Amino acid sequence: MIVDRAVNVSFPEEYAREYVSRDYFRVDHVMWNALATGRAQYCSEGTRERPREVIELGKDFGVQDGYVLASRALAPAEEEGSLFSFKSRSMRHDGRAAAVLELVTPHLELAFSRVAGGEEVRAGPVSLSAREKEVVSWLKEGKSSWEISVILRISERTVNFHVYNVLRKLGAINRPQAVAIAARLGLVD
Repeated sequence: MIVDRAVNVSFPEEYAREYVSRDYFRVDHVMWNALATGRAQYCSEGTRERPREVIELGKDFGVQDGYVLASRALAPAEEEGSLFSFKSRSMRHDGRAAAVLELVTPHLELAFSRVAGGEEVRAGPVSLSAREKEVVSWLKEGKSSWEISVILRISERTVNFHVYNVLRKLGAINRPQAVAIAARLGLVD
C-alpha cells in the first residue's frame, strides 16, 4: 500500500518527522498489521512486535499508547490509501474504542481524500444487486451476519457471500468501509 498524503493533527511535529525520516513505517509491525487487516491495531510500550527503536521514539515524545488504522477507500486497484494513528498519553486498550475507530476511519478516509484532491478510481459504475443493497443497509445499522440472516430469512453463509461480493465490488477491506463507500456512491439511503 502506498501512503502518499498525511495530515498531522496532534502528534509532535518532530516525532512525525523522525518516524518518517528513519523509515520506521517499513519495520513497524503494528502499522503493517493495520494495512493488512483494515482493523484497529493497539500499540503500547509493551507491544512485542515493534522494534525497540520505534518504542523508544514514542517514549521520547509521549505517544506510546494508541491505535493505528488503515483505509484504502478510493483506489484499491492501485493500493493507495491512508493511515490513521490515534495516540495519547492516557489512551488505553478498549474494545469499544477500537470498534468506534473502525466505524469512523473509512469516513475520515473519504473526507480526507476529497479534501486532498483525490479522485475515485473505478473501472466503471458500481452496481449492487437488490439483495446486496439490502445487506449493506443492515450492515449500516450495525447488524451482524447472523442478525441479518434472521431478518432476511436466509442462511448466515448466504449473508457472508453477499458481504464478500459487496466488499469486492466496492474495493473495501472491511464492512464499515463498504458502508462508507456505498453511502458515498449513493447505493444506500
